[in-house]
Amino acid sequence: MSFKKVAIPLVVGAITAIIALELKREISGFDEVSPQQEQTTEVQAVTSQLKTSPNEKKVVQPESSKGTVIAQEITECKVIDNESSEEYENRFNRESVRLNTNIAQLDTLESNLYKLLTDSSAPHIALEKALSLSEKYPNNDLTNYHALSVCSDDANLCSETLVSDTIDKLSDNSAAWLLKAIYHAGKDDTTAVETAIIEASKATAFNGHWHDYVGVISNVYQHAGDTGTQLQDEIKMGYISAVALPSYGSLHKVCKQASMEKLTLIEACLTAGQLLERDSKTFIAKFIGFSMQEIALEKLDRPEELSRLATVRQAHKALLTQQAKATTLLWRNTPLRHQMLRQIMEHGEIAHAEFAIEEAIKLSNAPNVDECKTVN
Repeated sequence: MSFKKVAIPLVVGAITAIIALELKREISGFDEVSPQQEQTTEVQAVTSQLKTSPNEKKVVQPESSKGTVIAQEITECKVIDNESSEEYENRFNRESVRLNTNIAQLDTLESNLYKLLTDSSAPHIALEKALSLSEKYPNNDLTNYHALSVCSDDANLCSETLVSDTIDKLSDNSAAWLLKAIYHAGKDDTTAVETAIIEASKATAFNGHWHDYVGVISNVYQHAGDTGTQLQDEIKMGYISAVALPSYGSLHKVCKQASMEKLTLIEACLTAGQLLERDSKTFIAKFIGFSMQEIALEKLDRPEELSRLATVRQAHKALLTQQAKATTLLWRNTPLRHQMLRQIMEHGEIAHAEFAIEEAIKLSNAPNVDECKTVN
C-alpha cells in the first residue's frame, strides 16, 4: 500500500477521475502497466475556490431514477471562478508547504509512516524504510502490512523467507494473505498463489487497513496545524483519495490464464474476488473483485451468478456516478463537507458515497433553501 504520488492532490471531481483510471484498467483486463508509473503522474488540481451564482443552477436526476421520482433530483450549481487557477495553486502550495514543514518536525509512528508513504524513493529504498519502520514497531499490524504490501508490488525485492515471516504476524488477516498471493503471482508460482488464496478464505477477518492509512493522513495533518478550512480539507482529501491499492494486476493475470485443469485455482480466484467485493472499503477494490469473480464464473459456467454479479456491478457504477455530482454540491457547505470527510475516514468510500448522495438529495429538495450558497 502506498500513495499515488501527486504533485498537487486531487479533490472533488478528481477523486472520481482517479477511480475511473483504475476502473479502466480493471475493465480492460489489467493491462500490464506498472502501478508506480501510473501513480507518479503529475496531476493538476481541478478544484479552485469557487463563487456560486445562486440563480444559475440545473437539476440532475440520479441515473437510477431519471424520469421517475422527482424527489430524487440533485442540483448542479453553475460556478464562477473567484480567483485564477494560478492564484489558487499558489495559495494551495503555500499551505501545503506550511503543513509539510510542520509534519517534518514530528517523530511519531503516524508521521514516520506518512513520510514513508509520500517519499518518492526508488523501490528498494522504500522497502528498506518500510522494514526499518516495522522493526521499530514490530508488533504493529499496519507497519507489518505495509512492508508486505511493498513486497507484493515487486516480488523481486523480497525473499520468500521475509514474506513468510511477515505473514506469520498477520495470519488472521485475509487481506494480508492476498498480498502474499500477489507476491507469488509476480513470481509465476501458481501453486503458491492457490495456497495463499485458500488461506485467505480461512482467515477470520479482512483488513486492508484503509481506516488506518486514512487515519494516519488525518491525524498527522491535525498535529501539523490543520483546522478544517476548505483549502486544508482539499489538501487532505487529495491525499486520502490517492491512497493506492495493492497491485492486483499480477493476481488477476494468473486467474485469467488458469486452465480448467486448475479447478482449485479457479475456485480460489472466485474466493479472492468475493472477499474483495464483500469486505473492501474502496470502489476500486470492489470492482477488481467483480472482475476476478467474472473470470472465474465464466470458466465455471455459472450464468445465474454472473447475472447477479452484473446487477451489483451496475449498481456500484451508478453510485459512483452520483457520488461525483453529490460531492460537488456538498463541498461548498462546510458542516456537510466535514461530515463527508468523517464518513470516508471512518467507513470508507462506499459509505461516503451513499451519505453524500442522500444529503445532496435532501439539500436539493429542501424548501426555501439555496443549496448553491456557500456555507462556512
